[in-house]
Amino acid sequence: MIKIFALKIPGEIEPEIFLKWSTKVSKERMEKVSRFFRKEDAMRSLFSELLVRAVISKEFNIPNEEIKFTYNQYGKPSLKNSKSFFQCFSFR
Repeated sequence: MIKIFALKIPGEIEPEIFLKWSTKVSKERMEKVSRFFRKEDAMRSLFSELLVRAVISKEFNIPNEEIKFTYNQYGKPSLKNSKSFFQCFSFR
């Protein structure tokens, strides 16, 4: 079964809320978010990471704090130390 997840990102968000949600992602992601010139792009980057983390946490019962990503030489992310993640999301 295929599951599709979507997230509507608000046009505006209070700085305190943005700061609160930014604590839920990795330091590396926040460094990337901070390099965007447009606020909308920064919000999309932050909220896309939050959505991925929420799905991983729910589907694999992994607390957000324990979700770690690794990246291959092309920048493709994978979930660190989880072979079941690849088995679940492999396409045939």
